[in-house]
Formats: sequence, C-alpha cells, structure tokens
Amino acid sequence: MTRTRRFLGGAGLGYLNQAVMVVVGVWLTRFLLTRLGAHDYGLWLVTLQIFAYLLLADFGVVALLPREAAYVTGRHESSLGEDLRRLTARTVRLVLWQLPFVALAAVGVWLWLPAAWEPLRGPLAPVLVAFVAFFPLRVLPALLEGLQDLAFVGWAQLSAWVATTIVSVAMVIGGEGLSALASGWIVGQLVLAGVCWVRLASHHREALPAELPELSWPASKAYLAKSVWVSISQVAQVLVMGSDVLIIGATLGPIAVVPYVCTSKLVSFIRNQPLIFLQSAVPGLSEMRTSETRDRVLSATTALMQGTLILSGAATCVILPSNGWFVGWWVGPGNYGGLALTGALLANMLVRHTSTTIAYSVYAFGYERRLAVVGLADGIVSVLGTVALVHLVGAVGAPIASVVSAAVVSLPPLLLAYARATGIPPWLALKPLWPWCRRFGIVLSLAAALTIVRPPVTFIATVAVTGALLLLYLLFQASLLGQAPLARYVPRKVASVLERFSLVRGVTPGRVRS
Repeated sequence: MTRTRRFLGGAGLGYLNQAVMVVVGVWLTRFLLTRLGAHDYGLWLVTLQIFAYLLLADFGVVALLPREAAYVTGRHESSLGEDLRRLTARTVRLVLWQLPFVALAAVGVWLWLPAAWEPLRGPLAPVLVAFVAFFPLRVLPALLEGLQDLAFVGWAQLSAWVATTIVSVAMVIGGEGLSALASGWIVGQLVLAGVCWVRLASHHREALPAELPELSWPASKAYLAKSVWVSISQVAQVLVMGSDVLIIGATLGPIAVVPYVCTSKLVSFIRNQPLIFLQSAVPGLSEMRTSETRDRVLSATTALMQGTLILSGAATCVILPSNGWFVGWWVGPGNYGGLALTGALLANMLVRHTSTTIAYSVYAFGYERRLAVVGLADGIVSVLGTVALVHLVGAVGAPIASVVSAAVVSLPPLLLAYARATGIPPWLALKPLWPWCRRFGIVLSLAAALTIVRPPVTFIATVAVTGALLLLYLLFQASLLGQAPLARYVPRKVASVLERFSLVRGVTPGRVRS
C-alpha cells in the first residue's frame, strides 16, 4: 500500500471518528448537562484537561515513537524487523522507568484538588489509578501509527469512544453521577489498549520484542535527547490548547466554563479535522525524509499546507453565521457566548492551523529542538495573556491572547525553520498560500456582513445561508485542488470536475501518486 493510500485511509477513519463523535456528542452534552447539572459537568471538563497535564510526565518518549518507527521503515534495510524490535523494547523500558514519577504526579493531583472541586475527589481516584496502570500501554497505538497502520488506529479509537459513551450513559441513567463518566473513561482506555495489542500480535509481530533487555544510559541517551525536546513541545501544546478552560474555571468559576465550551464546540470539532489530516501525514513525511528528494518533500509539505487551510477556511465561513443558532438549539441561548467570542475562536483556529501545519512539517524534518523552544515561549505568552485578558474582558480574552501569541511568538521562527529545512526563502514558502487567502477573504467578508446585519435564527435560514456560503467558497477554491502540488493527490476525474465548475480557471488535472 502506498504512503498516499495509508495516509488517506488513516485520515478518512479520523474524520469518521469525528463525525460520529459530533453527532452523538451533540445529544450527549445536552444529556449530561440535564442529568449532572452545569457545575458537575464543568468539573468533568476540567478533569479532562488535568489528564493532558499528567501526560506530560511521559517526557515525549511515546510521542516520539511514531516518527522514529517511520524513520526505521523508510530506510528499507534488511535488518528492519530487528531495528523495529529494538526500538519498541527501548521505548517500553523507558516508559516503565517513568512510571513511578507518573504515580507520584497522580497522587499529587488527588491530594491538592481545590476545595471548590471537592465533589470530584471520589470519582477521580479510580481514574487516576487506571491512568497510571494504562500509562505504558500507550506505546501500542503509537507503534501502529509509526507503522502507518492508520486505518486500524482510527477504528480502534472509534471503538474505545463508543465503549466509553455506552458505559457512561448507562451509569448516568442509573444515577451514578460523575462516577459514571470516570468508569466510562476507564473502559475506553481498556478497549483501546486491547484491540491495539491484538492487531500488533496478528499483523506486526516483527515489531514486538520477545523480551525487554536492560538498557544502559548511553543506549538511551540519544533517544531521550530527542524526546525531551518533544516533551517540551507537548508542554507548550498543553499550555496553548489546554489552559483556557482551567483559567476560566479558576477565574470565573466552573459554571462559566459551560457557555465557553458550548460556544467553542463547533470550532473545536472543526479545529480537529485538519489536525487529523496533519497527524496522519507525519509518519509518511518522516519516511520521505529518509527516502525522497528535497523537492519531493517540499511538494508534499506545500500540498499539506494548502489542503489544511482550504478545510479551515471552509469551516470558518460556515461556523461564523451558524454558531449562534446551533448553540441555542443545542443547549439553549443562555449558553451562547456571543458573536465576539465566536469570531475570536475562529480567528484563533485559522492562525493556529497555519502555525501547526508548518510545525508538523518542521517536526518531520527533525527540528524538535526549535519546535520546543518556540512552542514553550508561545505557551508561556499565551497563558499569561489569557490570565490577564480573562480578568479584564471575560472568556473572550482566552482566544484573543492565543491569536496574538501565535502571530507574534510562534509563526515567524517556525517559518524560518521551515525555510531552512526545505531550502527556500520564507516568502516563497508562503507564496502558494496567497491564492487561497485572497479568495477566502472575499467569502469571509460576505459571511461576516450577513452575520452582523441579519444572522439566521431558524433552521431553514441557517441551512440556506451556510449552504450558499460553502458553495461559493468551494467554487472559488476548486481550482487550487487541481493545480500542483495538490494535483498529485487529487484523482484525475475529480480534478476535471473541479475545472468545469470552478469560478477561477486554470486547473491542471492531477493523479494520485504515492
């Protein structure tokens, strides 16, 4: 199977997961709000972000595994199986070394919960125990991802989420409250680890070591030297993406978290779509680094940037006019944070998608140190700005702070690193994005004007407005999907259709390549 087909299979399953989650999640959130109340549900949302901080105890060891496994498979050496087994054994041993620190961190979280979060203490205890127990098993899906068995990873994640949802709903109906959500989370982790183990044992046995040999410090130092920088990047990511709810909850109270999360629900869902696209591409890009020319890699990363921003722009034009109606229909108008918050969240999504796309490409080239330093600076500035602005202007300050931090702290150095990795000037790296930006600006201006002057307030009006805007956006952007470098990944028949209906001519039909 070619890299392109593996990538598309993984991305396709990722999008299926998201589609199922959003459809069921729309009902599930309303169900949990009704059964648990805003206060307890807000506490559970805070708990999920606590897990993100606990994962930082990994020090980047598991996060680095997919890229390192892809490097091994990209070299096509005769010792492939032996090298994979050695990599897996070393990673598992390093994770086991970390386990005592993870346990101490989990105990610390439980002991030092704020007094206002006391109802969370009982349900959180078994979750923290399970978190420590399952911590080494995160190696399993990470190894499958590095082996580019992306479609199966998607099915495994979907199966785990379904199990979590079924158990949670059944126990909430039974009156278990927050303990139901904790039990559902534990069952989901068990399902994910189990199905990934079966897949590795049946289809990738060559990557599983028969034993775990003792590791000396010199043997582990090189891997840890890279994983530490990845860990710092993870810290930065959690600071940027996982601190807003904690800061709002601590500053404005758990109840204030609910309208913020509800208003950002559609944005968060759409924000994850290009991230699935990017995460699925990293193993292939990492393999290309060791097996393809620089021009070929440059073509792939440019196509990745264009594709990501095309998706992001379409989402922005749809969410801006529809979010108010959606939140009101979903959980009631009182849980809508307003047009200003929606606009700030969308602006943050666009800027972050741009910087994240460049960051993923730079990571595949091995620039984990640069990413770590830039990301940490971005995270610190973003958190400090969020604390200040939430106190001054409320919840809308969180996405505003993130936008400013990304534009000023993150984008410039990442763009310089990308230019160095690909061997082209920074302005040439951004040049392929200008056609998208110009066309997107036209449709966005129209969407903003419609939303300010006459926002849709009924289902029919919302569908009509968003459908018309989406169609106009696609007609403007269609030609880009048929021009190089995206043409490499668009089937010829599809490109021909795009050329026929595009408002901007000049499509060069392409064909699928590996």
